[in-house]
Amino acid sequence: YNVNYFVPGTATGPSTTSAKKMPGAIAGAIGDLDGDGRGDVGAGVYWGRNSANGPIGGKVVVTYGSASGPSSRVQTITQESGTVPGDSESWDKFGQSVALGDINGDGQLDLAIGAPQENMRLWGHMYYNMGTVTVLYGSKSGVDTSAAPQYFYQGNHDVPGDPNGNFGTAVLLTDLDHDGGDQVGAAV
Repeated sequence: YNVNYFVPGTATGPSTTSAKKMPGAIAGAIGDLDGDGRGDVGAGVYWGRNSANGPIGGKVVVTYGSASGPSSRVQTITQESGTVPGDSESWDKFGQSVALGDINGDGQLDLAIGAPQENMRLWGHMYYNMGTVTVLYGSKSGVDTSAAPQYFYQGNHDVPGDPNGNFGTAVLLTDLDHDGGDQVGAAV
């Protein structure tokens, strides 16, 4: 089980004061998700089966920033949260990859989450470990799990290829064409 730490920075480099323990994670991204001018940490915790730490399949823990660094305001996102598609199943690896960017050009950062071992029934056939990427929108109150997200896998939304495994192993968000909205990049 990983443990992550926040080390405060100063104008001359990392602080020599004590580090703050953060939620353990395997993937992470830092950016201002709630538009308050402070960095927030999105940490992907993809491991896990049904446990005291939450539902099976993985989760993303967002720790919102404050003037003194990470705050006690934490949001946990799973495939059981609001409108997040998919079902939490053992080893979906929801949160194996996370990225932040402004996908809809509204000036608010959005959160992309990879689940490379998500299983899904499509076109009358069961696809195992096909993988998905979910994009949740940022808002002034943080990541919005009540709005309809964007949901990608091979074979939908013109994503090339057949749903044959591990889509979303890595995700990136960046504005490749300078149109004001980031594009999603995902690795298989």
